[in-house]
Amino acid sequence: MKNIFSIFIFIIGTQLFGGVDNPVNGDSMKNPSRVDLILTKTFYEKSHKIEFQSRYFFMNTNNYDVASTDFYANGLNNSLSYKSANLLYLLKKLKENPPPISSLTLNVEFSHLSNLGSSNFSSNNRYEIGLFDIKQPSLKSMGQITDLNVTGKFKKIEFQLGRFIPQNPFINAQDGRLRPTYIQGAKLAYGYEFLPLRLNLIANLGIANQFLVRGSNQWSSINQSVGIYPVGVNTVGKAVNYLNAANSNNLLFFPSLHIVKSNETYLGTIATLVDSIKLSRATVNSLNYNLVYLNSLFTTHLVELKGSMQVNRKIHRFRGPYGLFYTKSTAFSYGFMWIHQNSNAPISELNYIDNQATSNVFSSMISLRKHDLSWDYQITAAATRITKDGRYLMPREWGRDPFYTFMPRERNEGFGDLTALTLEAKIERSFFPNFINLKRLSFTLGFGNYQLPDVKDYFFNKYGMPSYQQLNTILNFQFAQNKNPHNLSIQLWYVQKFNAGNSYNQIKYELNKVNMSQINIVLNYYFTITYK
Repeated sequence: MKNIFSIFIFIIGTQLFGGVDNPVNGDSMKNPSRVDLILTKTFYEKSHKIEFQSRYFFMNTNNYDVASTDFYANGLNNSLSYKSANLLYLLKKLKENPPPISSLTLNVEFSHLSNLGSSNFSSNNRYEIGLFDIKQPSLKSMGQITDLNVTGKFKKIEFQLGRFIPQNPFINAQDGRLRPTYIQGAKLAYGYEFLPLRLNLIANLGIANQFLVRGSNQWSSINQSVGIYPVGVNTVGKAVNYLNAANSNNLLFFPSLHIVKSNETYLGTIATLVDSIKLSRATVNSLNYNLVYLNSLFTTHLVELKGSMQVNRKIHRFRGPYGLFYTKSTAFSYGFMWIHQNSNAPISELNYIDNQATSNVFSSMISLRKHDLSWDYQITAAATRITKDGRYLMPREWGRDPFYTFMPRERNEGFGDLTALTLEAKIERSFFPNFINLKRLSFTLGFGNYQLPDVKDYFFNKYGMPSYQQLNTILNFQFAQNKNPHNLSIQLWYVQKFNAGNSYNQIKYELNKVNMSQINIVLNYYFTITYK
């Protein structure tokens, strides 16, 4: 273990005094947008890329009332990936007579997880075991081919076929553990831009037949992926092992449609004795629709309306022969989503979701952001209501909550009759190059109040979770420099959860749920080699 930590000390030292190429999102090794098309400009380049990624994760959970059930874990994920250039460039004849397929690339990645030293993963462990393989917790080393796909463009249609990270609000592409969720399947994307109205339309069709669930090291069918995690209880309070009980045609469909309208208006110029200020207003509004369909499980619809208005002040301060140029801005944004779910499950005692069950979720947020030179300030308030129509269900093995009130380390899946309120403040500071090459430092403080149904109200409470309050504190460092193809981020993350409901003095309703704290330390390191 000393050798491993020595390696990380060397990496950090190299990074602090070496530099990086582009910033990393400290919360995720890969962070695809669910609105963007599959392809980016990299698919049209003539260079091949080899990338080494290393992610170290330390996690420690402290249960206040049961000291003997504290847990810790040290995990490491090393992955090596290859992204080809546009393979069609290799065929010189095609340059003169281009085919209908204008781009075709190959992507391959191998990911290896190591348990560097952890506490005993007993049946009471909830979080740390998810860094490795929940089905085989004794494994200390495991590897898997994660990415293996071809991506291309046929006229105006972009496609991806094979194994890849999905772009969907219900499937966890965010890497809150050592490795995100991967799927095996296909995706088609079509984009259309109507310039007179500054309107963009993006349509996606996704299909999956296998999952590599985060917290697992085995690819599994859609049916076999539901029930890997703890199952909770059904609506009458009985624990049901519904693994392999979905009994579907083993195809998961997740199409989406996004309509985005943007506009920028020049508001005029203000001149003073020392400044010339150009004012402009930029607005972006989007309507998003996502569907998740499995023929023997459920049909889930998400409709989301988002918008933002930003006022920019481009300032020219008269100083010297050229002066000083900088920008200040203030932005207001909002969002509203509605999720509706219907069961497709047959009548059975082994169902994950009851026959004829339905649920409705409403979530909204408002946010104010101010940019001033190298400082960014943002405050966001959000609310979510899961109605009494029934439990909102989305297999935890697949995904994450798309709600605006989501706070890492707890989900609101499996509940009905729930009300959540959150408030988050974030301060971010950008730096010019300095001796340690620190590019960005951010501090986030979030508080949430979650009112859940009683733990014994089994119809609405699947996992026996009492009402709780949560406090998240996140400190994120990003190091960068344009000279070297290195990248490092460090994230320090502290979570506290307090009981705000009746747990009937039973440990099972509190252990790893409330009256607990957790420390996370995450290091992400990248090294990229590009060649022709």
